[in-house]
Amino acid sequence: MNIISQRLYFLCLSNNFRFSFCLRYFITLKRTTALIGFYDELNELHNLVAFDN
Repeated sequence: MNIISQRLYFLCLSNNFRFSFCLRYFITLKRTTALIGFYDELNELHNLVAFDN
């Protein structure tokens, strides 16, 4: 995870931003190669949560 996406991620976790807004924002940036690793991590976390439930 690079520094920019990491900062955005922590901003999204804070109370200043709604999570749905951040999801839409990251989806619009999905095509950029800088966030590919971040998306891979998100997908892994999502799969873990989905399997736990």
